[in-house]
Amino acid sequence: MGQGNQALVPIKLAYIRILFHDAVERCLNNEYVDYPPVTAHVTEALYRSMRSRDFFLYDSTGQMLDTPADMINHANRMREVGDAAAEYQVRISTGDYTMLMLGMFPQCREVISVGPGLFSECGRRSYNRANEIENDVFGQQTDTFEAMADFFPRSVEAIKNMFQGGELLKTDADFRSWIPAAESCSW
Repeated sequence: MGQGNQALVPIKLAYIRILFHDAVERCLNNEYVDYPPVTAHVTEALYRSMRSRDFFLYDSTGQMLDTPADMINHANRMREVGDAAAEYQVRISTGDYTMLMLGMFPQCREVISVGPGLFSECGRRSYNRANEIENDVFGQQTDTFEAMADFFPRSVEAIKNMFQGGELLKTDADFRSWIPAAESCSW
């Protein structure tokens, strides 16, 4: 049983993904970011972060890298050995980690000790480097990570507003108001 006499209802992962997408989209639009690849990437970063192991980055020995400096040094090592695919993943993870930490936990010890400005710059530069690898090494001419770098400060603000401003709760309430009717409909 849940609180009081309410049964705990299992939440389907698809629901969480939709919930994050709609809340992120609303908050990014409030920050004047109307670019679907950015919305999709921020949504997926939040979704992946729900599993604590996916929130952090680990080196080849299994050691958790929990500062942007450690992550960037690891990415630079991958670059030195010529492992572009590994460097690419580390750069994306670094950008995601810094964005989420600044957005969800702006007053945490890790952010304060490094400094929000430096934390932000690490995230932006990581996304820019991922974009370079994508274009120059993989030959993919997408601009998702260039946009993630350009919109980094706005994405951080959108995440802050989503969690601190209650947008996630409002979106959840909206969903819960129409889900029972949709589920009972005989389409």
